[in-house]
Amino acid sequence: FADSLRDFMEVHKIKQCHILKKSGLNPNVLQFWLAGRNLPNSYSFCVLCTALHGLTGIPRSQILDDLATAILKS
Repeated sequence: FADSLRDFMEVHKIKQCHILKKSGLNPNVLQFWLAGRNLPNSYSFCVLCTALHGLTGIPRSQILDDLATAILKS
């Protein structure tokens, strides 16, 4: 999951501060995900995907599916 999230952020030129501002997530939570230390719970996962949709315009359903697949591979 961490690699997929980092890759998504890199491809779309999204910084952590953008996600944090759009989502309201705790900075430590996002950092733990990016470090591969934790996986998001279902609520936080939806908040993250909604924020990424808002930042990129990519359909939320596509982001949800892609990142859920990454979590299953973790």
